[in-house]
Amino acid sequence: MWIDVGGETFPLDALLPYDPLEDGLPCVACGEVMEDAPPARLFCDSYCKAVATTVRYRRRKEREGFRKRTDWDDVLMAIRTQESFVIAGAAYDRGRRIQGAQRDAVFDAKGRTCVKCGAPATDIDHIDGTDLSSVENLAPLCHHCHLVKSHDDQYGPVSAEAAMRSLAVLETLASPEVVALAKASGVPVVAVQDDECLRRYADYLRRVYAEPPRLCDDEKRWDSVWRRIQKEPYMRLPNWWIAHHDS
Repeated sequence: MWIDVGGETFPLDALLPYDPLEDGLPCVACGEVMEDAPPARLFCDSYCKAVATTVRYRRRKEREGFRKRTDWDDVLMAIRTQESFVIAGAAYDRGRRIQGAQRDAVFDAKGRTCVKCGAPATDIDHIDGTDLSSVENLAPLCHHCHLVKSHDDQYGPVSAEAAMRSLAVLETLASPEVVALAKASGVPVVAVQDDECLRRYADYLRRVYAEPPRLCDDEKRWDSVWRRIQKEPYMRLPNWWIAHHDS
């Protein structure tokens, strides 16, 4: 069987041994077949989507050379906050952001200065994370203090012994190349709590530094190509994307 993909003709068996139109569309991140999924659905669940979003964000910042920026500490904290959810196996919930009238209500009630350092407040923080709507549980912070608090809330104090144990376990699960990346990248191995977290951590590192990247991990192309994938399901197949990575 020959198929048309992006204006070119390919034998189907040169792509993958199943037909996404007949057997179900694969998730663009993990490849799991999604039975009866509509063409617009690209990911099998919110976690796969969140991991891909975080990988692209990290890859973009690495490519931009964020470590050379004067505010690189803030950028790194923002990245680490998202990565902590990935390593824990959860999707980062952007719905927690306070906007509109609720944001104004917090500023009216508590002022427009950061409660940590006194600088002009730009963000709204959830004090304990248990109530998304109560003004009593929300506080104005500057962006830097908000990043620091979110980072500390996710990681907390970790002993040197715990960090060494995590790295030692990682070395048994990942290749030497991934271990070297872990040591050099700043992706926090100390956030790992168990062996399953360590596996997610190793997979995340591989995806961040993979060349060529998966389509959904490609920070340069994803925004311009995902709508095409919805219309041309064979573009989901990894062999097609790898063959056309440089096209």
